[in-house]
Order: sequence, then C-alpha cells, then structure tokens
Amino acid sequence: MNIVKSDSNQKYVRKFLYKKFSRNCFRTIYCQPLSPIIIPQRCFKYVESLYYLFIREPKSPFGELMKYVIVHWSRFGNGKKLVDYLAGKLKEKKGETQLFKTDEADPAAMPEADVYVFSAPTEVMNLQKNMRKFMKKLKGMEGKKYGIINTYGMKKNRLDKMEKLLSKKKMVKVAGVEFHVEGDGVQTGNGLMKGWEGKLDEFAGKLEHI
Repeated sequence: MNIVKSDSNQKYVRKFLYKKFSRNCFRTIYCQPLSPIIIPQRCFKYVESLYYLFIREPKSPFGELMKYVIVHWSRFGNGKKLVDYLAGKLKEKKGETQLFKTDEADPAAMPEADVYVFSAPTEVMNLQKNMRKFMKKLKGMEGKKYGIINTYGMKKNRLDKMEKLLSKKKMVKVAGVEFHVEGDGVQTGNGLMKGWEGKLDEFAGKLEHI
C-alpha cells in the first residue's frame, strides 16, 4: 500500500485523476488520511508513475512495512541471481525480506509474510523436483498471496505448473514472471537474456501493490 506524503499532494492527485479520466474500469489507490482515490484500470500505470515522487515505503494492509518471504532453488545460479536482485529491490523500498533455499525453510511452518515468492527452474520438461516437493508440502497457506518466478531453457516455461500447485493450497496469485536462459553462460549463472532486470523490476512493483 502506497502512502502519499502530504494533504496538498493528495488533493492535487485527486483533482488530476477526476479531471483527466472517464469513470469506467475503476481501480482504487489508498491514500491517508483522505478517502481512497479511484482511477480507470487502463490508466493505472501512467498515473502511478506521475505520483511516484510522493510515495513513501510500501505498507502492508495493517500499516506496517511489507514482509516478503522468498523461497528458491537454483542449479547453476541463474535463479539465484534473480532472487538476490529481487530481494535487493524490495529492501530498497524498505520491505522486510527473508530469503531461503528450499532445504532451509519448513513448508509446514512458513514465516509470516504479506507476500511469498517462489523461484525455480524448469528441468526435464517439468518444474524442478525440489520445488515441486516443497510446494506439495505447504500447509496453512490458505488465502496467502504469492508471486512466482520460473527460468527455462526450452520452449515452454512452467509457471502454469507452479500456479496449479499453489492453487491447491488455496493461495492467491499476485504476479508471475518467466526468464528464458540460453547460451554458453547458462551453466555459469550467466544465461539470462538482456533486459531481465527490467522484467524483474516490473514484477517487484506488482508485489508492492497488493
């Protein structure tokens, strides 16, 4: 949740929104202490970029700093590079971030968080087995929000497999992103294609606006 810094800034943004856009396909931005601002969904990213300068740190629905738990598995380091970058971005926004490998976290007793992120590669035409097993063992995650990251070297990613496993746990998807890896650098952790940082920045932004 984003908090606009001052009453004067809030009033300016509210006036701009209602004047600029027609009232259809609404989306709500919560600003304190004023009432929510409602804008068209199609204009959200444009408006968001306009008032970015007024935003403080990300907030949870309870007014505290957003808490993130990232669980990952990486064979060659491409996925590790992604989650390290993501954790850094979330921390820049003052989010509290915990990072675990699949063998470092207990799927039956996950730490409390506003958003959980799961990252793993595709191997042998399926989601990597350690992450599959981890997701299947998750308990007490009903209604929890999540984001998913998948790296793959063939033609098809396995975001759908990740989503299917987590939907069985009645978790709520916030965002998903895939990264194709290729070339001689794959086995040294340098197989991510150009522009991966921008894709991950967009993914991180979606995790902030739950």
